[in-house]
Amino acid sequence: MVWSSVGPRTAVTTDVSYSVGIIEDGQVTAIWRRNQPAISSTLELASWEVAGGDSLRFRDCTVPAEEAARKFGYRDTMPLIESIVLSPEGGAWIRRRTETPGEFLIDVLDQTGRYVGTLPQGSPFPALFRGTDEIVTVEA
Repeated sequence: MVWSSVGPRTAVTTDVSYSVGIIEDGQVTAIWRRNQPAISSTLELASWEVAGGDSLRFRDCTVPAEEAARKFGYRDTMPLIESIVLSPEGGAWIRRRTETPGEFLIDVLDQTGRYVGTLPQGSPFPALFRGTDEIVTVEA
């Protein structure tokens, strides 16, 4: 489940497809969709999801991401949507997976769910908005 909330509006996806439910005051008011092809899971993609391109570490134990992905298992299809952030105007910035591990694209939708465009590869994804024209990002 991936979700974001601003005021009375919540955007949520629980699906592998590009589908976002909009909930306002406890009621589903819209379903925003884009026709994007599914992404088939691979061991390489699953390994990235498990450990972000690194190994899992817990105390003195290190497990290679590929080994962890094999042990945990993974579905046939990756969820397209990785993150959602609602804008102050009620639109959404949606970070979606690509077929390349660790590579994401950011789609912008307006307050009606209409697709506005996709930002250039490597654009920062907002943790939140500060007003209507400024984003706050988190750097690791």
